[in-house]
Amino acid sequence: MPTNKQKMVFLVMLSIYAATSACAQVESEHLQNLVDLSARRLVIAEQVAFAKWDNGMSVEDTSREDYVIASATKSGQSRGLDQTLVSNFFKAQIEANKLVQYSLLAEWRREGRAPHHTPVDLASTIRAELDEVDK
Repeated sequence: MPTNKQKMVFLVMLSIYAATSACAQVESEHLQNLVDLSARRLVIAEQVAFAKWDNGMSVEDTSREDYVIASATKSGQSRGLDQTLVSNFFKAQIEANKLVQYSLLAEWRREGRAPHHTPVDLASTIRAELDEVDK
C-alpha cells in the first residue's frame, strides 16, 4: 500500500503531466511557473482537508468546482488559450486536490483524529489562497 508521501508524489507527477498537456500553447518559460503553481495547489489540499475535517464538510463541492473551471476557462480564453485545454487542466487539478483530501481524511478517520492544527477557515483564507494560485 503506497504511503501518503508516495501518493502526493504521484499526484504532483500527474499534475505535471496535465500541465505539460495543457501547456502546448504556452511558451516553454511559462511551463515551470505552471508546474510550480500546480504543486502549490496540491500542498494547499492539506489545509482544505483540515477545514473540511473541522467542519464536517464533504470533499465534493461541485458548485465551487464549476465556478473555478468556468473562471479559469474565461481567463484562459482572454489570453488566447484553448478553452478545452484550460478546462481539462483545471479539472485534473481539482481531481488531484480531491484525491489528496480523500486520502488525508481516510487516514485521520482510521486514526480517530486529525493531527494537531490551527483551525482553518476555508471560505476566507484557503479559498483566497487557491484563487491566487488559479489566476
